[in-house]
Amino acid sequence: MKEELRRFYEETAAFINDPGAVRIELIGDNKVKLFVSDAYLDFAEENGITRFVDLGWMMNAFIADYMAAKLAENGYTAGVITSYDGFMRGLGDSKGGEYSFDFSHREGKDVSKLASLHFSGEVSGIYLHDYPVGNGDGGNYYVREDGQIRHSFVDISDGLCKSALPEIAAFSSSLSCAKTALKLAPVYISDTFEEEEAAALEREGITVYYCDGGKLRRGGE
Repeated sequence: MKEELRRFYEETAAFINDPGAVRIELIGDNKVKLFVSDAYLDFAEENGITRFVDLGWMMNAFIADYMAAKLAENGYTAGVITSYDGFMRGLGDSKGGEYSFDFSHREGKDVSKLASLHFSGEVSGIYLHDYPVGNGDGGNYYVREDGQIRHSFVDISDGLCKSALPEIAAFSSSLSCAKTALKLAPVYISDTFEEEEAAALEREGITVYYCDGGKLRRGGE
């Protein structure tokens, strides 16, 4: 990475992590107020930054939760909501049946199906991967000429994209998609994968799946 670009990421991350530079406050009536410091505004103008608040890669988690709530309010409780980038919400009714998705694994540049994961009932599911999978997924990734992949899982401490594993999946019957994503993020967006962190999520009611030695493994086992 060019040193100039790295410095830009570091400076941007410094502003992002400074509550004196940017923050939002809840002011009631479903409204929030955005505060941005003069220094950050000057930096943003110099570097073409126009967006200060963004759900990023988690956006569809919040959308799935909203859609599930609205469907339930109107009596639709059978079925599942899925997004192309790996967020799933089972609506809860047992009549909705069982659903599944393919858990793939990347080994170097090669991607292959590892297993099929099944779920049913009222459940939130998340499948994160640092490479494109299927149609419509390519927009979140950039594959360089040397084969290296850049993705949207960014560590806000330094502004760099990171993935502790090529892929990981998580399910929870007690948390929303958004809350599950927030719990899973620090485990996945990291330089290294810590099995104890996956086991800790299991103790919080989040089932975690990942590949270890070419086989599907569940956190805490």
